[in-house]
Amino acid sequence: MMRNLSKLLHGRRRCAKIFCLAVVVPFTAGLVAVAIWIAIVIIRTPSDETRIQIAAGLIDCSMGKADLPVGWEISSISPHYDIYDLPGPALGGIWIGMRPIESQFHAVASHQLFLYGTHRRAKVQFARFPLGSRVSWYGSWQPLDLTEASLSADEYRAACANHLPATGPSPGNKRCAVKARYGRFITSLDTDISPRAMSMEEMIRVLQAIDVHMLQCIESFTGESWE
Repeated sequence: MMRNLSKLLHGRRRCAKIFCLAVVVPFTAGLVAVAIWIAIVIIRTPSDETRIQIAAGLIDCSMGKADLPVGWEISSISPHYDIYDLPGPALGGIWIGMRPIESQFHAVASHQLFLYGTHRRAKVQFARFPLGSRVSWYGSWQPLDLTEASLSADEYRAACANHLPATGPSPGNKRCAVKARYGRFITSLDTDISPRAMSMEEMIRVLQAIDVHMLQCIESFTGESWE
């Protein structure tokens, strides 16, 4: 009887060990994987100094006042230094606010530009990049055909939504958004289209100016991995 009890206890200890291994081994492996991932992120995350250099380079090859419609100005340029302000694994970026000179608003249009470490990361992020603001004063976003703009981007998406003020839709007043990827760069343009803002023709000319500047950006950053 004692022998049977000993076998029973031994069997239970063995089961307990197997159960512990079944739980502890995957858990430990998970912790190791997380630690490796954190180490990779830290290694690949550019320093503050590098992000400042990237932002400065993006500003140098971004659009200027001469690229805007007549009567427009650049209201502000905000480099993205803080990694938490950057979408996805971007290495750096800038935000440019634009408006008609007589406008009371800080920005009627905006242009953003982001740099990624590889083409693959930029391509993945472009697929995730939201197009247009989902807010109550815009209607549904409808695709916009930009074939006539002849953009040299690797890929782009464009859409417009009607303004929906409290009194109902405003004829001719829209908000348009364009996202484009040029290699490791993702650029966006968001603007009002109305008699008091840009016309559709003016927006296309701005997009063509951005297209030219993107070629300069690609050349300026050639050979720089920043990682």
